Amino acid sequence: MPPILQLAGHAPAADAEQGELLTAEARDDPPLLQPNPAYIIGGNYDVLSHNQAVQEFLPNLDLS
Repeated sequence: MPPILQLAGHAPAADAEQGELLTAEARDDPPLLQPNPAYIIGGNYDVLSHNQAVQEFLPNLDLS
């Protein structure tokens, strides 16, 4: 699935050679903001972490 900002019509960022690393503390932040949709995106618009509210809006979102 394309990154979320590309779905909204934004141009893709330059391809990164490797995926961005996210600390466990940062990865665990979006669930704390439930029931509000929350996600963390990387420099190339990849969704690195999200909570259940985002999953309800974007059911096919894949964190690959």
